[in-house]
Amino acid sequence: MLSRGLEKITMNVPKVLLAKASVIAAKQHRNRSEIVRDALTRYIKEVEGEEFRKVLAEGYMENSELDLKVCKEWEHIAGEGL
Repeated sequence: MLSRGLEKITMNVPKVLLAKASVIAAKQHRNRSEIVRDALTRYIKEVEGEEFRKVLAEGYMENSELDLKVCKEWEHIAGEGL
């Protein structure tokens, strides 16, 4: 019986990759499912992070002219008591 919130899936994995996952699971006293869940979670975080960085970069580019304008407006006080 599956734990609450988990769904069983079937997937094809190269034998070498599965063997490596089995070795790691044994060393860490975990099962392969935990290893795969861990890997999938890390991959999703990596992809989401890349998407977030892309959105940030786009935002910086869209605001670059305004940022430059603001900098120029305040450059006369640069170094005054800072």
